[in-house]
Amino acid sequence: MANTAFGEVLKFPCSVKFRFIGVNSGELHDNVRAFFAEKMKLAPEIVPGNASKSGKYLTLNVTVRVPDEDKMNDVYREGSKVPLVLHVL
Repeated sequence: MANTAFGEVLKFPCSVKFRFIGVNSGELHDNVRAFFAEKMKLAPEIVPGNASKSGKYLTLNVTVRVPDEDKMNDVYREGSKVPLVLHVL
């Protein structure tokens, strides 16, 4: 598969769906919302997804309008640093 920049495929600004996987805690949702509001300066729509079989992990489906490719890459890069977040897809 060829390396293609998102800017060549997507027309910015656009809505992007991210999946945050983290520790199933009441604070996960609050941490992700604060990350978008305070650090990214974006207004997310957050919908809880599935919990793992053990209930230890939870998925949050986040849709947000990003202005450009750099901001989208920042979400992937910085999102994994949010407390209780393990992965951003």
